[in-house]
Amino acid sequence: MPTKRKWLALLLLGDLAAGCASIRGTFVEPPKDASRVYAGTRLDWRDIALEDCECDPFGAVAHLILWPVFVIDLPLSMAADTLLLPYTLAASGNADK
Repeated sequence: MPTKRKWLALLLLGDLAAGCASIRGTFVEPPKDASRVYAGTRLDWRDIALEDCECDPFGAVAHLILWPVFVIDLPLSMAADTLLLPYTLAASGNADK
């Protein structure tokens, strides 16, 4: 039993180390051509689908190693994006003006 807890803790720690996609997509690297609404969820989907993956061998291997972290982060990003929805809608409305 303790090994399962250690693996879960390791995966959650990896998720925190990789950075929450919602925070990254809303505040750190907002999308230039798209809305900030559910940006973290869209970033996770892109990462899970291996879109925009680096062509060099190191980038592809690193992306595949982090793939479980993206899968774990997806429901967390959906929840965080839902909580951030009023802010992202207001930010998207201000960008149009």
